[in-house]
Amino acid sequence: MFDDESEREDVPQGQVKYLDALATQVTEVTRIAKTVADSLGGAPLPAPRKPVLIGMGASYAALGAAEHALRRHGRSALRVVASDFDSVTFDFSDLIVALSQSGKSRETIEAVRVADQPTLAVVNVAGSPLAQACSSALAFGSVPDSLASTTGYTGSLVTMGMLTDSWIAGRPDPAWLSLGERLGAFESGFGALVSDLAAGLSESSSVDVVGSGGYCGAAEAGALLLREVCTVPTAAFTGRQYLHGPMEAWPGVGHVIIGATDAWLVAEPLAERGHPVTILSAASDPAWRHRNVRLVPLPAQSVAEEYAFAAILLQHVAARLATARSADPDEFLFLSPDTKVDLAEPCPS
Repeated sequence: MFDDESEREDVPQGQVKYLDALATQVTEVTRIAKTVADSLGGAPLPAPRKPVLIGMGASYAALGAAEHALRRHGRSALRVVASDFDSVTFDFSDLIVALSQSGKSRETIEAVRVADQPTLAVVNVAGSPLAQACSSALAFGSVPDSLASTTGYTGSLVTMGMLTDSWIAGRPDPAWLSLGERLGAFESGFGALVSDLAAGLSESSSVDVVGSGGYCGAAEAGALLLREVCTVPTAAFTGRQYLHGPMEAWPGVGHVIIGATDAWLVAEPLAERGHPVTILSAASDPAWRHRNVRLVPLPAQSVAEEYAFAAILLQHVAARLATARSADPDEFLFLSPDTKVDLAEPCPS
């Protein structure tokens, strides 16, 4: 509920294994949607006119869909890396929305502590340090997550999508309540596809993930996931930016495009020069037919859902690639203790 007297929930103890998280993810998505629907089902929420959306890592990436939806409906929303936030530059905002599935990201907590505006924490756990630091909080249910975020990421997408809907239309789209079931149906039928995509990317020296317009965050999340889970060198780009130099890659670089925006502007020159390209999109175009282009249709009903369908597919591709590369998806070489605030640690002031 949107108040700072929410009942405290225990922080999940540690992470679950990556493959275990994948096995339960679609069920958890359904539970998250019901939890958030209950939280948002009370009095109509005041909609901000100029929200600033802040986060780090996968949480920052997950905010891309919400930023896109709000802008499409006339709100001057701005997505900002939490470590780049300052109270002077962003003093135009009437609400700071701080997303951190762990609720422990130090940079996000530090940002809300210096904000003069009202602050809303969107977190996995109601009693987390970020929830305590903000003037209000929306928690999506203490869902166990893996070290490379799986359910925490999809849960963030669902929660921000439902919150955005409530600001735009007065209530969340009922389709969110069926997303878990639809993700499960998609997941149950993509085994051969996962094998094919993983086999193709396993031959790549690195992978560029491209997403334009509302899909920037999806590309960022995809690149981060592949790097974290299977140690593949990756980079994320917007389509137009990719045309300004980064496209100059040697053969052997893998190319994944998420979303229809500017997809063919990027895919066509690559395909014509023999580079295999995979497009993940709910939309399609006959012009995209090319021997070096593979279109993977996503059964999504919105941009935010495309994020979720692309994520669950790439999560399984990453698991398959990790096996091929003898990488442990549950082992990170670089875990900085400075990026997280423990529950017992005083919040920065």
